[in-house]
Amino acid sequence: SSEAIYSFDKSGNQRWFYASESMEGNFSGLAIGRDVIVSPRSGDTLYFINQHDGTKYGSSNIYQVSSAFAPVIDKNANLYVVSEYQVSSGSYNMVIVPYKSWAIGGAIKLLSLGGNKPIASPVLNDNILVVLCENRLVVYDLKTSKSLFIKSGNYINVRPVIGEGNVVYAVLGDSIVAYANTGSQLWRTKVAGNVNQLILDSDEGLYAVNGNANLYKYGLVDGSESLISDLNVSSGVLIGNNGNLYFACNNIFYEIDNQKIINFPTKFHFKYPSQMEWVEQGLQYFVEHYKEWNIKSIAFPLLGASNGGLDPIEVEEVMKRYLSKVDIDDD
Repeated sequence: SSEAIYSFDKSGNQRWFYASESMEGNFSGLAIGRDVIVSPRSGDTLYFINQHDGTKYGSSNIYQVSSAFAPVIDKNANLYVVSEYQVSSGSYNMVIVPYKSWAIGGAIKLLSLGGNKPIASPVLNDNILVVLCENRLVVYDLKTSKSLFIKSGNYINVRPVIGEGNVVYAVLGDSIVAYANTGSQLWRTKVAGNVNQLILDSDEGLYAVNGNANLYKYGLVDGSESLISDLNVSSGVLIGNNGNLYFACNNIFYEIDNQKIINFPTKFHFKYPSQMEWVEQGLQYFVEHYKEWNIKSIAFPLLGASNGGLDPIEVEEVMKRYLSKVDIDDD
């Protein structure tokens, strides 16, 4: 949260929490490397917390990384943070802290961003580092720390993503834009309303939720747009290892596979009984969208009637009432 860092076990039980004694700013995010939680506090400093028991290893402002954004740690436990305005240098900085430096002390690297205020956490892969600022996007060579290209424009505070071949995707004004590793623009696609998140699946495409809270997919090669879901998406979107998409719509959590089949929930928690209202909401969504998904045949179990505890006869009646409206074979 803004005031403390919490740890929970897989059953949802709180293990510990850490609250800073400082009255300055808020915790702005966290990253984990070598069993250490690293979290900057805006207007304050950088904190190092033991992942197992929540005790503080230490904190230091010599890193100049009080930050409004979460840090990033790479596979070698090197730390990357975009700083707040530093009075001493009169600039914002991209701060790179090698693992040995934050573990035992030593030299760090500051890449000056001048007066360009960062508006998102940095993004990196094995080759490049991307820093998004107000009206500017900077891409660095990760090994040499030299800038590869700089783009100017009305960039929105949505964290960029990096695809295959070091292609960078960002939100520029009312559009999503893709840049090659040379800085040339590959494509630009206008989006209805604002985009608040970019989600990349290198096999399937680039996903984004637009200003109407609808989920779209964009072709990686040409930026072609296709609707994935017109549900009112009210959360961030995650991609599982199986390529399925996970998101919330108000108080219901959805899973959509990469063939656009909805696996809708019937209960709030696996320990709780299923809710008939959720069964009906899922069936109604299926009825409204099966044609656009080009579904010709489908089989349903008795939803929520097993471990969910709903009356099988009542569930069957509800399912027949909704599925009688579809013009396909269903079992």
